[in-house]
Amino acid sequence: MTKKEQQKEKGDKEKKPVTTVDDLYRHSTQYRLWSFTENQLKERRTKVNVQGKRRALKKLKVFCERDDNDHKFETSRDLLQLVSEDEELLEVNYYVDVLQKLSSQVLKLPSQVRATAVAFLKRFYLVHSVMEHHPKKVLATCLFLAAKSENCFMAPKTLAEYLGSKTTPESILELEFTLVQALSFTMLCHHPYRALHGFLFDFQGILIHRHPNGVVVTRKDESTGEKKKLRIKINKDRIMKGYVAAREWADVSLKGDTAFLFTPPQIALACFLKVDEEMTVAYLTYKFVKDQHKDRQEEGGKEEEEEEEEEDSDDEDNPETKFDNDEEKDENKTEEEKQKAKEVEKEKELEKELEKEQHIQFYKKMIKTLRSCIRTMDSVRGPTLDEAKTIDKKVHYCINPDKLLKRKRQEGADGGQHDAKKIKLEG
Repeated sequence: MTKKEQQKEKGDKEKKPVTTVDDLYRHSTQYRLWSFTENQLKERRTKVNVQGKRRALKKLKVFCERDDNDHKFETSRDLLQLVSEDEELLEVNYYVDVLQKLSSQVLKLPSQVRATAVAFLKRFYLVHSVMEHHPKKVLATCLFLAAKSENCFMAPKTLAEYLGSKTTPESILELEFTLVQALSFTMLCHHPYRALHGFLFDFQGILIHRHPNGVVVTRKDESTGEKKKLRIKINKDRIMKGYVAAREWADVSLKGDTAFLFTPPQIALACFLKVDEEMTVAYLTYKFVKDQHKDRQEEGGKEEEEEEEEEDSDDEDNPETKFDNDEEKDENKTEEEKQKAKEVEKEKELEKELEKEQHIQFYKKMIKTLRSCIRTMDSVRGPTLDEAKTIDKKVHYCINPDKLLKRKRQEGADGGQHDAKKIKLEG
Protein backbone atom coordinates (compact mmCIF):
# COMPACT_ATOMS: atom_id res chain seq x y z
CA MET A 1 0.00 0.00 0.00
CA THR A 2 1.44 3.37 -1.06
CA LYS A 3 1.80 6.35 1.29
CA LYS A 4 -1.04 8.15 -0.51
CA GLU A 5 -3.43 5.20 -0.07
CA GLN A 6 -2.50 4.89 3.63
CA GLN A 7 -3.24 8.58 4.21
CA LYS A 8 -6.58 8.32 2.37
CA GLU A 9 -7.61 5.27 4.42
CA LYS A 10 -6.62 7.07 7.64
CA GLY A 11 -8.63 10.14 6.59
CA ASP A 12 -11.74 8.05 5.84
CA LYS A 13 -11.51 6.46 9.30
CA GLU A 14 -11.16 9.85 11.00
CA LYS A 15 -14.27 11.27 9.25
CA LYS A 16 -17.11 11.46 11.74
CA PRO A 17 -20.72 12.56 11.23
CA VAL A 18 -21.21 16.23 12.05
CA THR A 19 -24.33 17.38 13.92
CA THR A 20 -25.82 20.39 12.18
CA VAL A 21 -28.24 23.03 13.52
CA ASP A 22 -30.91 21.45 11.33
CA ASP A 23 -30.34 18.08 13.04
CA LEU A 24 -30.75 19.74 16.44
CA TYR A 25 -34.02 21.37 15.37
CA ARG A 26 -35.41 18.07 14.08
CA HIS A 27 -34.88 16.61 17.55
CA SER A 28 -36.71 19.50 19.22
CA THR A 29 -40.23 19.22 20.67
CA GLN A 30 -41.43 21.91 18.25
CA TYR A 31 -40.56 19.73 15.26
CA ARG A 32 -41.78 16.48 16.82
CA LEU A 33 -45.06 17.76 18.27
CA TRP A 34 -45.97 20.92 16.35
CA SER A 35 -44.86 20.36 12.75
CA PHE A 36 -47.44 19.01 10.32
CA THR A 37 -48.30 18.48 6.69
CA GLU A 38 -51.33 20.35 5.32
CA ASN A 39 -53.47 17.20 5.52
CA GLN A 40 -52.43 16.46 9.10
CA LEU A 41 -53.26 20.04 10.12
CA LYS A 42 -56.66 19.80 8.42
CA GLU A 43 -57.45 16.49 10.13
CA ARG A 44 -56.47 17.87 13.52
CA ARG A 45 -58.67 20.96 13.15
CA THR A 46 -61.61 18.80 12.02
CA LYS A 47 -61.18 16.57 15.06
CA VAL A 48 -61.04 19.58 17.43
CA ASN A 49 -64.12 21.15 15.81
CA VAL A 50 -66.13 17.92 16.23
CA GLN A 51 -64.95 17.74 19.85
CA GLY A 52 -66.07 21.36 20.46
CA LYS A 53 -69.53 20.77 18.95
CA ARG A 54 -70.03 17.64 21.03
CA ARG A 55 -69.15 19.46 24.26
CA ALA A 56 -71.33 22.48 23.43
CA LEU A 57 -74.33 20.18 22.89
CA LYS A 58 -73.50 18.27 26.08
CA LYS A 59 -73.55 21.55 28.05
CA LEU A 60 -76.93 22.44 26.54
CA LYS A 61 -78.32 18.99 27.38
CA VAL A 62 -77.13 19.17 31.00
CA PHE A 63 -78.76 22.60 31.38
CA CYS A 64 -82.06 21.42 29.84
CA GLU A 65 -82.19 18.37 32.14
CA ARG A 66 -81.99 20.45 35.31
CA ASP A 67 -85.05 20.27 37.61
CA ASP A 68 -85.56 24.03 37.69
CA ASN A 69 -85.65 24.22 33.89
CA ASP A 70 -88.60 23.71 31.56
CA HIS A 71 -86.60 23.79 28.29
CA LYS A 72 -86.54 20.67 26.15
CA PHE A 73 -83.22 19.62 24.59
CA GLU A 74 -84.80 18.61 21.26
CA THR A 75 -86.28 22.07 20.66
CA SER A 76 -83.44 24.03 22.26
CA ARG A 77 -80.87 22.24 20.11
CA ASP A 78 -82.10 24.06 17.00
CA LEU A 79 -81.56 27.44 18.69
CA LEU A 80 -77.85 26.82 19.31
CA GLN A 81 -75.69 27.85 16.32
CA LEU A 82 -72.50 25.77 16.36
CA VAL A 83 -69.22 27.18 15.03
CA SER A 84 -67.91 25.60 11.81
CA GLU A 85 -64.28 24.59 11.21
CA ASP A 86 -63.62 27.61 8.93
CA GLU A 87 -65.22 29.96 11.46
CA GLU A 88 -62.99 28.57 14.21
CA LEU A 89 -59.91 29.37 12.12
CA LEU A 90 -61.15 32.91 11.40
CA GLU A 91 -61.84 33.43 15.12
CA VAL A 92 -58.32 32.31 16.07
CA ASN A 93 -56.75 34.49 13.32
CA TYR A 94 -58.73 37.49 14.59
CA TYR A 95 -57.45 37.06 18.15
CA VAL A 96 -53.89 36.44 16.91
CA ASP A 97 -54.10 39.89 15.29
CA VAL A 98 -55.50 41.35 18.54
CA LEU A 99 -52.69 39.69 20.51
CA GLN A 100 -49.99 41.07 18.21
CA LYS A 101 -51.34 44.62 18.37
CA LEU A 102 -51.79 44.47 22.13
CA SER A 103 -48.31 43.08 22.82
CA SER A 104 -46.51 45.46 20.44
CA GLN A 105 -48.46 48.73 20.74
CA VAL A 106 -49.70 48.60 24.34
CA LEU A 107 -47.40 46.28 26.29
CA LYS A 108 -44.29 47.04 24.14
CA LEU A 109 -43.03 43.46 24.51
CA PRO A 110 -39.95 42.10 22.63
CA SER A 111 -40.58 40.29 19.35
CA GLN A 112 -39.53 36.93 20.86
CA VAL A 113 -42.21 37.21 23.57
CA ARG A 114 -44.87 38.29 21.06
CA ALA A 115 -44.08 35.38 18.76
CA THR A 116 -44.12 32.87 21.64
CA ALA A 117 -47.50 34.16 22.87
CA VAL A 118 -48.94 33.76 19.35
CA ALA A 119 -47.45 30.25 19.09
CA PHE A 120 -49.04 29.28 22.42
CA LEU A 121 -52.47 30.58 21.33
CA LYS A 122 -52.39 28.76 17.98
CA ARG A 123 -51.13 25.51 19.50
CA PHE A 124 -53.81 25.66 22.20
CA TYR A 125 -56.53 25.70 19.54
CA LEU A 126 -55.10 22.57 17.92
CA VAL A 127 -56.03 20.78 21.15
CA HIS A 128 -59.13 22.69 22.33
CA SER A 129 -62.00 24.29 20.42
CA VAL A 130 -63.08 27.92 20.68
CA MET A 131 -66.43 26.43 21.77
CA GLU A 132 -64.70 25.19 24.95
CA HIS A 133 -62.52 28.19 25.90
CA HIS A 134 -63.04 31.73 24.59
CA PRO A 135 -59.90 33.15 22.89
CA LYS A 136 -60.30 36.43 24.80
CA LYS A 137 -59.57 34.64 28.09
CA VAL A 138 -56.88 32.32 26.71
CA LEU A 139 -55.10 35.30 25.11
CA ALA A 140 -54.29 36.85 28.51
CA THR A 141 -52.88 33.57 29.87
CA CYS A 142 -50.77 33.11 26.70
CA LEU A 143 -49.23 36.55 27.20
CA PHE A 144 -48.45 35.83 30.85
CA LEU A 145 -46.92 32.40 30.17
CA ALA A 146 -44.94 33.62 27.13
CA ALA A 147 -43.42 36.50 29.10
CA LYS A 148 -42.49 34.08 31.89
CA SER A 149 -40.99 31.45 29.58
CA GLU A 150 -38.94 34.06 27.65
CA ASN A 151 -37.46 35.56 30.86
CA CYS A 152 -39.50 38.75 30.53
CA PHE A 153 -41.71 38.19 33.56
CA MET A 154 -44.84 40.30 34.00
CA ALA A 155 -46.95 40.00 37.13
CA PRO A 156 -50.59 38.93 36.57
CA LYS A 157 -51.78 42.06 38.38
CA THR A 158 -49.76 44.34 36.04
CA LEU A 159 -51.00 42.48 32.96
CA ALA A 160 -54.62 42.64 34.16
CA GLU A 161 -54.37 46.44 34.50
CA TYR A 162 -53.42 46.71 30.83
CA LEU A 163 -56.14 44.32 29.64
CA GLY A 164 -59.12 46.08 31.21
CA SER A 165 -61.48 45.74 34.18
CA LYS A 166 -63.00 42.42 33.04
CA THR A 167 -59.58 40.71 33.25
CA THR A 168 -58.40 39.86 36.77
CA PRO A 169 -55.17 38.22 38.01
CA GLU A 170 -57.29 35.22 39.05
CA SER A 171 -58.77 34.82 35.55
CA ILE A 172 -55.25 34.89 34.04
CA LEU A 173 -53.93 32.22 36.41
CA GLU A 174 -57.10 30.12 36.19
CA LEU A 175 -56.24 28.79 32.70
CA GLU A 176 -52.46 28.52 33.19
CA PHE A 177 -52.35 24.76 33.88
CA THR A 178 -54.93 24.06 31.15
CA LEU A 179 -52.72 25.96 28.68
CA VAL A 180 -49.50 24.24 29.79
CA GLN A 181 -51.22 20.85 29.56
CA ALA A 182 -52.48 21.62 26.04
CA LEU A 183 -48.91 22.55 25.05
CA SER A 184 -47.74 19.12 26.32
CA PHE A 185 -45.52 21.04 28.78
CA THR A 186 -43.29 22.25 25.91
CA MET A 187 -42.61 25.96 26.29
CA LEU A 188 -39.48 26.38 24.15
CA CYS A 189 -40.36 27.99 20.80
CA HIS A 190 -38.12 28.44 17.76
CA HIS A 191 -38.86 31.53 15.67
CA PRO A 192 -37.42 32.88 12.39
CA TYR A 193 -35.82 35.96 14.01
CA ARG A 194 -32.58 34.26 15.01
CA ALA A 195 -32.30 32.63 11.58
CA LEU A 196 -32.86 36.05 9.95
CA HIS A 197 -30.00 37.48 12.00
CA GLY A 198 -27.72 34.62 10.93
CA PHE A 199 -28.62 35.04 7.24
CA LEU A 200 -27.88 38.78 7.52
CA PHE A 201 -24.20 37.96 8.17
CA ASP A 202 -24.08 35.03 5.73
CA PHE A 203 -25.48 37.23 2.93
CA GLN A 204 -22.65 39.68 3.56
CA GLY A 205 -20.05 36.89 3.70
CA ILE A 206 -21.14 35.30 0.41
CA LEU A 207 -22.27 38.31 -1.68
CA ILE A 208 -19.73 40.91 -0.52
CA HIS A 209 -16.61 39.41 1.08
CA ARG A 210 -16.34 36.23 -0.98
CA HIS A 211 -17.29 37.96 -4.25
CA PRO A 212 -16.03 41.56 -3.99
CA ASN A 213 -16.21 41.98 -7.79
CA GLY A 214 -19.95 41.31 -7.78
CA VAL A 215 -22.27 38.40 -8.55
CA VAL A 216 -24.05 37.35 -11.73
CA VAL A 217 -27.83 37.78 -11.69
CA THR A 218 -30.58 37.34 -14.28
CA ARG A 219 -32.76 40.35 -15.07
CA LYS A 220 -35.69 40.71 -17.40
CA ASP A 221 -35.52 43.54 -19.93
CA GLU A 222 -38.74 45.55 -19.55
CA SER A 223 -38.76 46.71 -23.20
CA THR A 224 -37.99 43.39 -24.93
CA GLY A 225 -39.01 40.93 -22.20
CA GLU A 226 -35.76 38.99 -22.67
CA LYS A 227 -33.76 37.66 -19.71
CA LYS A 228 -30.18 38.88 -19.53
CA LYS A 229 -27.30 37.99 -17.24
CA LEU A 230 -25.59 40.91 -15.50
CA ARG A 231 -22.81 41.24 -12.96
CA ILE A 232 -23.85 43.51 -10.11
CA LYS A 233 -22.35 44.51 -6.77
CA ILE A 234 -24.54 44.09 -3.71
CA ASN A 235 -23.65 46.43 -0.86
CA LYS A 236 -24.34 46.30 2.89
CA ASP A 237 -27.10 48.90 2.68
CA ARG A 238 -29.15 46.71 0.35
CA ILE A 239 -28.70 43.65 2.58
CA MET A 240 -29.60 45.65 5.70
CA LYS A 241 -32.68 47.11 4.01
CA GLY A 242 -33.76 43.59 3.01
CA TYR A 243 -33.20 42.37 6.59
CA VAL A 244 -35.42 45.08 8.10
CA ALA A 245 -38.22 44.37 5.59
CA ALA A 246 -37.83 40.60 6.12
CA ARG A 247 -38.33 41.04 9.89
CA GLU A 248 -41.67 42.70 9.18
CA TRP A 249 -42.70 39.72 7.06
CA ALA A 250 -41.56 37.41 9.86
CA ASP A 251 -44.20 39.12 12.03
CA VAL A 252 -46.79 38.51 9.29
CA SER A 253 -45.82 34.82 9.11
CA LEU A 254 -46.98 34.34 12.72
CA LYS A 255 -50.63 34.80 11.73
CA GLY A 256 -51.14 31.81 9.45
CA ASP A 257 -50.05 28.16 9.39
CA THR A 258 -46.50 28.93 8.28
CA ALA A 259 -44.90 27.92 11.61
CA PHE A 260 -46.72 24.54 11.51
CA LEU A 261 -45.66 23.73 7.93
CA PHE A 262 -42.10 25.13 7.61
CA THR A 263 -38.93 25.36 9.72
CA PRO A 264 -37.72 28.74 11.10
CA PRO A 265 -34.76 28.97 8.62
CA GLN A 266 -37.12 28.24 5.71
CA ILE A 267 -39.47 31.00 6.90
CA ALA A 268 -36.54 33.40 7.30
CA LEU A 269 -35.26 32.75 3.77
CA ALA A 270 -38.81 33.02 2.38
CA CYS A 271 -39.09 36.46 4.01
CA PHE A 272 -35.82 37.52 2.31
CA LEU A 273 -37.07 36.10 -1.00
CA LYS A 274 -40.34 38.03 -0.60
CA VAL A 275 -38.65 41.41 -0.08
CA ASP A 276 -35.66 41.05 -2.46
CA GLU A 277 -35.89 38.10 -4.83
CA GLU A 278 -32.85 39.02 -6.95
CA MET A 279 -30.49 39.23 -3.96
CA THR A 280 -31.82 36.07 -2.31
CA VAL A 281 -31.66 33.98 -5.50
CA ALA A 282 -28.06 35.18 -6.05
CA TYR A 283 -27.16 34.18 -2.47
CA LEU A 284 -28.71 30.71 -2.83
CA THR A 285 -27.11 30.15 -6.25
CA TYR A 286 -23.61 30.98 -5.03
CA LYS A 287 -24.08 29.31 -1.64
CA PHE A 288 -25.40 25.94 -2.84
CA VAL A 289 -24.25 25.63 -6.47
CA LYS A 290 -21.43 27.83 -7.76
CA ASP A 291 -19.34 28.13 -4.59
CA GLN A 292 -19.78 24.42 -3.81
CA HIS A 293 -18.30 23.52 -7.21
CA LYS A 294 -15.53 26.08 -6.73
CA ASP A 295 -14.66 24.73 -3.26
CA ARG A 296 -14.52 21.20 -4.66
CA GLN A 297 -12.04 22.27 -7.33
CA GLU A 298 -9.92 24.11 -4.77
CA GLU A 299 -9.86 21.04 -2.52
CA GLY A 300 -8.84 18.88 -5.48
CA GLY A 301 -6.04 21.31 -6.35
CA LYS A 302 -4.77 21.32 -2.78
CA GLU A 303 -4.71 17.51 -2.67
CA GLU A 304 -2.66 17.38 -5.88
CA GLU A 305 -0.22 19.97 -4.52
CA GLU A 306 0.18 18.00 -1.28
CA GLU A 307 0.85 14.79 -3.26
CA GLU A 308 3.50 16.54 -5.38
CA GLU A 309 5.13 17.99 -2.26
CA GLU A 310 5.23 14.52 -0.65
CA GLU A 311 6.83 13.01 -3.77
CA ASP A 312 9.39 15.84 -3.93
CA SER A 313 10.27 15.39 -0.25
CA ASP A 314 10.79 11.63 -0.80
CA ASP A 315 13.10 12.38 -3.76
CA GLU A 316 15.03 14.96 -1.75
CA ASP A 317 15.79 12.32 0.86
CA ASN A 318 17.31 10.14 -1.90
CA PRO A 319 18.64 12.54 -4.57
CA GLU A 320 20.77 9.86 -6.23
CA THR A 321 17.79 7.66 -7.07
CA LYS A 322 15.44 10.43 -8.26
CA PHE A 323 16.29 10.11 -11.96
CA ASP A 324 16.32 6.32 -11.85
CA ASN A 325 12.88 6.19 -10.19
CA ASP A 326 11.30 8.33 -12.92
CA GLU A 327 12.66 6.03 -15.62
CA GLU A 328 11.50 2.93 -13.78
CA LYS A 329 7.98 4.36 -13.36
CA ASP A 330 7.66 5.05 -17.07
CA GLU A 331 8.95 1.60 -18.01
CA ASN A 332 6.81 -0.25 -15.51
CA LYS A 333 3.57 1.44 -16.58
CA THR A 334 1.81 -1.06 -18.79
CA GLU A 335 -1.07 -0.32 -21.09
CA GLU A 336 -3.41 -1.93 -18.57
CA GLU A 337 -2.27 0.43 -15.78
CA LYS A 338 -2.63 3.45 -18.04
CA GLN A 339 -6.15 2.37 -18.93
CA LYS A 340 -6.94 1.89 -15.24
CA ALA A 341 -5.66 5.37 -14.44
CA LYS A 342 -7.90 6.82 -17.17
CA GLU A 343 -10.91 4.98 -15.74
CA VAL A 344 -10.17 6.31 -12.24
CA GLU A 345 -9.94 9.83 -13.63
CA LYS A 346 -13.20 9.35 -15.50
CA GLU A 347 -14.93 8.11 -12.32
CA LYS A 348 -13.73 11.22 -10.47
CA GLU A 349 -15.18 13.44 -13.18
CA LEU A 350 -18.52 11.57 -13.03
CA GLU A 351 -18.56 11.97 -9.24
CA LYS A 352 -18.00 15.71 -9.60
CA GLU A 353 -20.80 15.99 -12.16
CA LEU A 354 -23.14 13.93 -9.98
CA GLU A 355 -22.33 16.07 -6.95
CA LYS A 356 -22.92 19.23 -8.96
CA GLU A 357 -26.28 17.88 -10.18
CA GLN A 358 -27.25 17.06 -6.57
CA HIS A 359 -26.47 20.64 -5.54
CA ILE A 360 -28.58 21.96 -8.42
CA GLN A 361 -31.51 19.69 -7.48
CA PHE A 362 -31.21 20.77 -3.84
CA TYR A 363 -31.25 24.42 -4.92
CA LYS A 364 -34.37 23.90 -7.07
CA LYS A 365 -36.13 22.06 -4.24
CA MET A 366 -35.27 24.86 -1.82
CA ILE A 367 -36.61 27.58 -4.16
CA LYS A 368 -39.82 25.57 -4.58
CA THR A 369 -40.18 25.23 -0.78
CA LEU A 370 -39.58 28.94 -0.21
CA ARG A 371 -42.17 29.94 -2.82
CA SER A 372 -44.66 27.57 -1.18
CA CYS A 373 -43.91 29.25 2.15
CA ILE A 374 -44.59 32.68 0.62
CA ARG A 375 -47.93 31.47 -0.77
CA THR A 376 -48.87 30.25 2.72
CA MET A 377 -48.01 33.66 4.20
CA ASP A 378 -50.00 35.46 1.49
CA SER A 379 -53.05 33.21 1.92
CA VAL A 380 -53.74 34.25 5.53
CA ARG A 381 -57.21 35.78 5.84
CA GLY A 382 -58.69 37.37 8.90
CA PRO A 383 -62.42 38.00 9.34
CA THR A 384 -64.08 41.34 8.69
CA LEU A 385 -65.41 43.19 11.74
CA ASP A 386 -68.98 42.01 11.04
CA GLU A 387 -67.81 38.40 10.57
CA ALA A 388 -65.81 38.60 13.80
CA LYS A 389 -68.85 39.87 15.74
CA THR A 390 -71.10 37.13 14.33
CA ILE A 391 -68.63 34.33 15.07
CA ASP A 392 -67.83 35.75 18.51
CA LYS A 393 -71.55 35.73 19.36
CA LYS A 394 -71.81 32.07 18.33
CA VAL A 395 -68.76 31.21 20.44
CA HIS A 396 -70.20 33.01 23.46
CA TYR A 397 -73.48 31.06 23.33
CA CYS A 398 -71.75 27.72 22.65
CA ILE A 399 -69.76 28.20 25.85
CA ASN A 400 -72.79 29.56 27.75
CA PRO A 401 -75.92 27.87 26.29
CA ASP A 402 -77.96 28.85 29.40
CA LYS A 403 -77.56 32.53 28.46
CA LEU A 404 -78.90 31.79 24.98
CA LEU A 405 -82.06 30.16 26.38
CA LYS A 406 -82.58 32.99 28.87
CA ARG A 407 -82.22 35.52 26.07
CA LYS A 408 -84.73 33.64 23.87
CA ARG A 409 -87.18 33.47 26.75
CA GLN A 410 -86.74 37.20 27.37
CA GLU A 411 -87.23 37.96 23.69
CA GLY A 412 -90.42 35.85 23.70
CA ALA A 413 -91.78 37.69 26.73
CA ASP A 414 -90.97 41.08 25.23
CA GLY A 415 -92.56 40.03 21.94
CA GLY A 416 -95.77 38.96 23.71
CA GLN A 417 -96.05 42.28 25.53
CA HIS A 418 -95.43 44.12 22.28
CA ASP A 419 -98.23 42.17 20.53
CA ALA A 420 -100.66 42.87 23.42
CA LYS A 421 -99.93 46.60 23.28
CA LYS A 422 -100.39 46.58 19.50
CA ILE A 423 -103.81 44.87 19.75
CA LYS A 424 -104.92 47.33 22.44
CA LEU A 425 -103.95 50.36 20.32
CA GLU A 426 -105.67 48.97 17.24
CA GLY A 427 -108.84 48.28 19.23
